[in-house]
Amino acid sequence: MNLEQLFPEMPTFSLSSTGKTYHLRIMTLADRARFIEWSNGKEAGFGDALREVNWSLLKRYIYRLLVEKEDFPATTESFIDDDGVTRNSVVSGPDKLLAAIAGNSKESTEVFIALATALTRGEPVAESALTEATDTEKKKQKKSTGATSATSSVANTVIHQQSLVG
Repeated sequence: MNLEQLFPEMPTFSLSSTGKTYHLRIMTLADRARFIEWSNGKEAGFGDALREVNWSLLKRYIYRLLVEKEDFPATTESFIDDDGVTRNSVVSGPDKLLAAIAGNSKESTEVFIALATALTRGEPVAESALTEATDTEKKKQKKSTGATSATSSVANTVIHQQSLVG
């Protein structure tokens, strides 16, 4: 396992509306669980949001991973409704972020690529850890029993846990 796999670089994107570059941290298992929860508890819903480029969900994923959340705090804003009545409404951080990138296809593509990168950069670490755990356990079993084809109980546990989480 190389250093880049252990400490992957955070993906970035720039917004012309703020003139800044933003960073997304690499997704954790807790993030993945939350994303699935936002997708009505369905693993497929999480993947569907990405495949269909469902910005109503993606804005929440991006905001959760965003390092510089302070640039997009929730605020209460006044607006005049269709009947001419002044109303107050809370505009969420994810909505403010989406408004900052809306209408610019180059920026929205850059943000989407940064999200996809943040979601996949941690995968080599998990895969490598599983391979190492499997290899180590197989070596232990081979020494103690002489068996070479026994499946690792550690690997089975990790695979089972991964199937439960994603």
